[in-house]
Amino acid sequence: MPIMRVMGIAGALALALSACDATQLVVIVDSDLAELDEVEVAVSMPTGLAATRRFEVASTGLPFSFGVAPGSGQAGEVELSAMALDANGHSLTAYHVRTRFLEGRTLRLEVPLARACIQEPGCADDAARRCVHGACLDEEVDPASLAEGDGPPAPLFEGREPPDAGAPPPDAGCAQDAPCLDPTNPCRLGVTRCAPERCELDTTLAPGTSCGDGRVCDAEGRCGA
Repeated sequence: MPIMRVMGIAGALALALSACDATQLVVIVDSDLAELDEVEVAVSMPTGLAATRRFEVASTGLPFSFGVAPGSGQAGEVELSAMALDANGHSLTAYHVRTRFLEGRTLRLEVPLARACIQEPGCADDAARRCVHGACLDEEVDPASLAEGDGPPAPLFEGREPPDAGAPPPDAGCAQDAPCLDPTNPCRLGVTRCAPERCELDTTLAPGTSCGDGRVCDAEGRCGA
């Protein structure tokens, strides 16, 4: 089985077997999802070795990291999936990546679980793609592009955001007490009343006030010549 370990930000909280191998991946998980409760991680290798574990964000904090080391003589390709789950166990978003171990090197693999990937779920339509901050990229990562080291994980986001309720519709409904005009007579003004929606007229413009198209209001509050 791949050897897995998890550390908090300070790098001191061991939640699983400690891995001191020089050949390993240090996986850094972070998210901007305020509703994130758990992260389910699955690791597999072409040899058939596999491991799955859930991490409670309340215990690990964010970001958190864990180490994945190959079995003896098993260095090579590795696949990793991370699924973000809410308190009801529902999937929020997921991240899938393939890369390789490099003999004698500790590589840092970042796993951002981003809200942008919920809003732009197109990557899910292609099993060979991964969503990175809302952008669809190839799931394979060249290990030569990964940074080295096993220090504390650095944040991948500025903070955690609540679910977006979305922008209000263009017509947000009745606005109580908003100014309104008599649609048949621009010399008469009023205020909006809701339930039912109507314009409650209460003001007449002074005689001689322009009411458009070169016309003015007369003494009876009508828009005339």
